[in-house]
Amino acid sequence: MDRLFLLELSLFIFLLTVALFVFWKSKKQNKFFFGKNGNIQEMERFFFTPKNYISIVKIGDEIVVLGITETSITKIKDIKDEGVYKKIINQNQNSSKNMKFRDFFMFNKEENGEVEELKKRLKKMRQENEEN
Repeated sequence: MDRLFLLELSLFIFLLTVALFVFWKSKKQNKFFFGKNGNIQEMERFFFTPKNYISIVKIGDEIVVLGITETSITKIKDIKDEGVYKKIINQNQNSSKNMKFRDFFMFNKEENGEVEELKKRLKKMRQENEEN
């Protein structure tokens, strides 16, 4: 009975050590690749289909809107308007939830023509994806 208990205890300690090592290693990798101080941060994602979406991404000091499909990534727009840029950054920093994608377009009404162009591009992307 003592031998069985010692064997079980040894196995438990070994498995616990392995689990802690794996946890530590994964945390270290996530901090290295996806840390908050990193240069690339996805701020918002809006799905059209499971494999087609638009993403607002901060790369260094730039914010870009990307159209992403299963086979390609297309840069749709740079966010250069200082007011829009500051609002996106502040909203992203001040809340645990990211800014709603539709809100980005709501306060950016002066670029309504560009929004319509974006909608047309997305519709075209969906049609191309359905054909494949």
